[in-house]
Amino acid sequence: MPTGLVIHPRPDAVNAVDDAIAQATAAYDRGVRQIWLAQRFDHDAIALAGLIGAAVPGLGVGTSVVPINPRHPLLVASAAQTAQAASHGNFSLGLGLGGHEPERLAFGATWPDPVGRLREHLTVLRSVFDTATVDYHGEYLSAAPEWPVTVPGGTPVPVY
Repeated sequence: MPTGLVIHPRPDAVNAVDDAIAQATAAYDRGVRQIWLAQRFDHDAIALAGLIGAAVPGLGVGTSVVPINPRHPLLVASAAQTAQAASHGNFSLGLGLGGHEPERLAFGATWPDPVGRLREHLTVLRSVFDTATVDYHGEYLSAAPEWPVTVPGGTPVPVY
C-alpha cells in the first residue's frame, strides 16, 4: 500500500467535496502523491476518491477502508471501476471488515462469519476485475449478472 496522507472533509465546510478536493490539491502541490479516504456515514469514500482523482491529475487516490457490509461486491466493483476510470488509473480500493457495533446500530443488522463473507466478497471482486465476468454462488453471496460488469478505463483495480 503506497504511503500517503489521510484526508477528511471538514465538518464545517460549505461543501464537503470541494473541501476534500482543495485539501488534496494542496497536498499534491506540497509533494504528496497519494491520499486515502475513510468510509464514513456522511460521505462515500469511493465516490469521493473518484472525484478527487479526476480533479487532481496524477494524484493517487484510495480508500482506507471501505467496509464490505452492507454493500454487495457487484456494487463495490462498479463504484471502484468508475473511480478508477475517473482518476485515470490512480485509484486503489482498500476493503475491511467494518465496525460491527456501529454497523449494527446504523443499519439494524449484523452479518455472520466476517472472514468467510470477506473471502466471498474478494472472490467476486477478483473475478470482475481479472476476468470481466462473474458467476459465483457461495454460502453468503451470489453474483451472476446478465449485464456487463466492467467499466471502460476502470481496470485494473488494486485491492488492499
